[in-house]
Amino acid sequence: MRDMLLVAAGLCGVYAEFIWPGKVIPGAMGGVLLMLGIAGLIRGPLDLRAIVLLGTPLGLLTVALLAIAWRARRNKTTI
Repeated sequence: MRDMLLVAAGLCGVYAEFIWPGKVIPGAMGGVLLMLGIAGLIRGPLDLRAIVLLGTPLGLLTVALLAIAWRARRNKTTI
């Protein structure tokens, strides 16, 4: 449970870095918390529910960011 909370807090920090790109501290702390939480989850027994609960939001976030990047690249103008 503690490791899943670390992962959730880490994702919030990384998300805050995407919202406010100039701020370094939320992204750095989020990355550290994310790594600690994932390391704790890997060390313990693997639970299918935990994998699904963590994998689904990460997959959706990846798809959303790829869609934004694709749209930005398509709308890019060359001078």
